[in-house]
Amino acid sequence: MAAWPFYSPNQKPGTARGTTATVGAIITVTPTAGSMGATWVNVEDPQAATVGDACGFWFIWTTLDSSATARAILVDLGISTDGTTYSTVVQNLDMGANYKTRSTTSAENGEAIWVPCYIKSGSRIGCRANGNVATTFTCAAIQAGPVGMNGPLLPGYHEGWITTDTHPDTYGRVVATSRGTAVTPSATANTYGTAVNFATSNTAAAYCGVLIGIGNNAETASTAAMFQVKIDDGTNILSDNIIIQRQAAEGIMFQNPRGHQVLFPSTLPINSTLRVSVRSATASMTALTVTLHGLRV
Repeated sequence: MAAWPFYSPNQKPGTARGTTATVGAIITVTPTAGSMGATWVNVEDPQAATVGDACGFWFIWTTLDSSATARAILVDLGISTDGTTYSTVVQNLDMGANYKTRSTTSAENGEAIWVPCYIKSGSRIGCRANGNVATTFTCAAIQAGPVGMNGPLLPGYHEGWITTDTHPDTYGRVVATSRGTAVTPSATANTYGTAVNFATSNTAAAYCGVLIGIGNNAETASTAAMFQVKIDDGTNILSDNIIIQRQAAEGIMFQNPRGHQVLFPSTLPINSTLRVSVRSATASMTALTVTLHGLRV
């Protein structure tokens, strides 16, 4: 079984970060077209060093772009002890597309994802991005401190400082087009399409869960539709309750609160398979794009 970090004597009480009386900062990040940007941007809310240890952070993004054209973006998220040199904790997360129907000339709330990782006091959270075009987007990171206090109780890479072994393993990113791997629904409504094998060489480690990024494969306005995403290991269903609503202008919305993470009831052994399939309430919908990030035990 996975080591579920409910509470242990070495964990100290703490408070959520970024919960000030005023609206926190929304930071603008500019992707590098066709490659991952070399410059990290401090996106912590508020933009100051952590005042205590934290167990992870919420990453929230939106856009100022009013075009109906999709903005395919992959992001790296990292932690820095000095605000300059960052250790990557999530690589090439598929952020989806723009939120034109919800955001035109001013920033509004976009999608949120919980990233579990140990953050030492005095550290900062950074973001860099790879886009199909260099169109800016806005985002913020809100820390939660210590494990089990202000964030989801999720096992994973939360103990100790960030090391190579604690990074999640990323599957499905397509860096050249700033997207995840396309997964196409069946031509028949409410029927899962062909499963796509994401761990093509089998999983690199044992996992206690995955982070999932969802985007849109089209770069022009698509038909609004409801989707359901299923993850399995080739035999057993790991999750089939990830509900996605696509707006007509590519906005991707998760309908369940923890749709960006899948918790396994026990560890997924090394060399397991990770597959994704999609179905839609409407027949013959265009593909979604997906990245998976295995959280190591």
